Amino acid sequence: MDSFLGKSAGLVMAIVGGAVMPKLQGMIIDYGGHNVDDIKILGVSEINFSFVLPLLCFILISIYGFKQKRN
Repeated sequence: MDSFLGKSAGLVMAIVGGAVMPKLQGMIIDYGGHNVDDIKILGVSEINFSFVLPLLCFILISIYGFKQKRN
Protein backbone atom coordinates (compact mmCIF):
# COMPACT_ATOMS: atom_id res chain seq x y z
CA MET A 1 0.00 0.00 0.00
CA ASP A 2 1.27 3.49 -0.83
CA SER A 3 2.29 5.87 1.90
CA PHE A 4 0.16 8.84 2.87
CA LEU A 5 2.17 11.15 0.66
CA GLY A 6 2.06 8.88 -2.36
CA LYS A 7 4.53 8.45 -5.17
CA SER A 8 4.19 12.01 -6.47
CA ALA A 9 5.66 13.47 -3.26
CA GLY A 10 9.20 12.62 -4.40
CA LEU A 11 8.67 14.48 -7.65
CA VAL A 12 7.26 17.54 -5.86
CA MET A 13 10.14 17.55 -3.38
CA ALA A 14 12.67 17.33 -6.23
CA ILE A 15 11.09 20.22 -8.11
CA VAL A 16 10.79 22.46 -5.06
CA GLY A 17 14.25 21.51 -3.82
CA GLY A 18 15.76 22.22 -7.22
CA ALA A 19 14.08 25.61 -7.35
CA VAL A 20 14.50 26.82 -3.78
CA MET A 21 17.71 25.29 -2.44
CA PRO A 22 20.13 26.72 -5.06
CA LYS A 23 18.70 30.19 -4.42
CA LEU A 24 19.14 29.84 -0.66
CA GLN A 25 22.63 28.40 -1.05
CA GLY A 26 23.53 31.30 -3.35
CA MET A 27 22.27 33.75 -0.74
CA ILE A 28 24.60 32.17 1.82
CA ILE A 29 27.53 32.42 -0.62
CA ASP A 30 26.73 36.08 -1.40
CA TYR A 31 26.36 36.97 2.29
CA GLY A 32 29.86 38.42 2.49
CA GLY A 33 29.76 40.26 -0.83
CA HIS A 34 30.17 39.45 -4.49
CA ASN A 35 33.79 38.28 -4.39
CA VAL A 36 34.57 34.66 -3.66
CA ASP A 37 35.81 33.79 -0.17
CA ASP A 38 35.01 37.20 1.34
CA ILE A 39 34.23 36.13 4.87
CA LYS A 40 34.53 33.14 7.13
CA ILE A 41 31.44 31.71 8.80
CA LEU A 42 32.24 29.55 11.82
CA GLY A 43 35.84 29.37 10.64
CA VAL A 44 35.18 28.16 7.07
CA SER A 45 34.74 30.04 3.83
CA GLU A 46 31.21 31.05 2.90
CA ILE A 47 31.21 28.67 -0.08
CA ASN A 48 32.07 25.67 2.09
CA PHE A 49 29.60 26.78 4.76
CA SER A 50 26.81 26.96 2.18
CA PHE A 51 26.89 23.16 1.93
CA VAL A 52 25.49 23.00 5.45
CA LEU A 53 22.08 23.75 3.90
CA PRO A 54 21.89 20.54 1.81
CA LEU A 55 23.27 18.63 4.80
CA LEU A 56 20.40 19.89 6.95
CA CYS A 57 17.91 18.92 4.26
CA PHE A 58 19.30 15.39 4.05
CA ILE A 59 19.18 15.08 7.84
CA LEU A 60 15.54 16.19 7.95
CA ILE A 61 14.57 13.81 5.16
CA SER A 62 16.39 10.96 6.95
CA ILE A 63 14.60 11.68 10.23
CA TYR A 64 11.27 11.73 8.41
CA GLY A 65 12.08 8.43 6.69
CA PHE A 66 13.06 6.71 9.93
CA LYS A 67 9.91 7.91 11.66
CA GLN A 68 7.71 6.72 8.79
CA LYS A 69 9.45 3.34 8.76
CA ARG A 70 8.47 2.81 12.41
CA ASN A 71 4.77 3.45 11.73
